[in-house]
Amino acid sequence: MPGLRDLMVQITGDAPGANNAFTTQLVDWFLHRVYDERAGPLSDAIAPIPAK
Repeated sequence: MPGLRDLMVQITGDAPGANNAFTTQLVDWFLHRVYDERAGPLSDAIAPIPAK
């Protein structure tokens, strides 16, 4: 998501490892769950990180 790059750099200081964690945890996992929740209620179970 190109629109999140500036926010990511602000949070991570553009460190490669932190950028990877940001992408995996926030973008891949969290935003995926947001869209899933729009489709219906979610449980409290932790969803796996979606495959790329």
